[in-house]
Amino acid sequence: RLGLRVLARASDGRDADGGRRRRERLDRDRDLGRARHAHAKADLALTVGRDHLAQGRAQPRSIQREADDARAARRLFEPIQMRVQQQGARAIKRVAHRVDAVGGVLLRLRQRRGRVRHGLERAVLRQDPHQAATHHCARPAARMRFLLLGDSLTAGQVPGGLGMCPPGEVVRARLDAAVVRIEGQPLGSVRHYPRRLRRILAQDDVVYEAAVVLGGTNDLWRLDAASILASLEATAEAARGRCRHVTRVTLPPFAPSVLGWFGQAYVDRVEGCRLEVNEAIRGDDDAFDLAALCDERPDEFARDDGIHLGAVGYRAFGLALSEFLLDRQGPRDDDGAARVEGW
Repeated sequence: RLGLRVLARASDGRDADGGRRRRERLDRDRDLGRARHAHAKADLALTVGRDHLAQGRAQPRSIQREADDARAARRLFEPIQMRVQQQGARAIKRVAHRVDAVGGVLLRLRQRRGRVRHGLERAVLRQDPHQAATHHCARPAARMRFLLLGDSLTAGQVPGGLGMCPPGEVVRARLDAAVVRIEGQPLGSVRHYPRRLRRILAQDDVVYEAAVVLGGTNDLWRLDAASILASLEATAEAARGRCRHVTRVTLPPFAPSVLGWFGQAYVDRVEGCRLEVNEAIRGDDDAFDLAALCDERPDEFARDDGIHLGAVGYRAFGLALSEFLLDRQGPRDDDGAARVEGW
């Protein structure tokens, strides 16, 4: 209903302002055409006058008069051109504002739909004990805690300024008996991950079942795979004692056009650095291979800007990650807590 109200309000405003904007556009085009005509006429007269002067058929005074006319035409043309550019910039800002507003409405609708679905599931479980038992068998029995640490891919940044679709929200919806903390920082460097993790862990006194770390994409331009791996290792060391397991995520591929202006040789070196980092991450038993998913399902994990996933891709990422975390659930104690050795 909120989305329909926004769209109805936008359509009413568009009908009311349509005539006025049309008249303004016609007046602006007419003034711009007149100014361009005067400008072109003055330039032509000035060019002809200079040719005549070079051939000895005109006096310098006539050339000065033509030059004055050309300057007057430019003075008439430049304010109109500036006004047209300003009006165009304002129109672009209005469109961008409406796009952001619609994106925010859609994000709130998705969040509200998730809450409604969650409430319906809980209502059904209260009414059907058998389904409740089946439901709890498919999900963790205790309030397990997961931490998602990363950059804009963890934050769920969607290309085109269409808001955020964190994959952790999908994990939270799938593992409704677990607590999922999402710590995604756009443009975040993996060099700062150990300090960020220590600051996050200092804010509470809980033990996380697993910390899912996705980082290194914003550091590939340095062409230093060893430094990226060392930062990931330092992050795992910072999690020791507070996170039972650290799951590292492979770096997804990027479109060559993102770095195309640096030349193909540099793009190849960046891609080689990414492959080297992923090869080292895959050697870990707890690694989650996001890069392989992107290669296997390119349509679902499409990247419009060459780097970030779309809403569909982030949802698929969250579903695959939640299944990965469920598969890693080991034996549990009587109170529902997972044992350290049973990941």
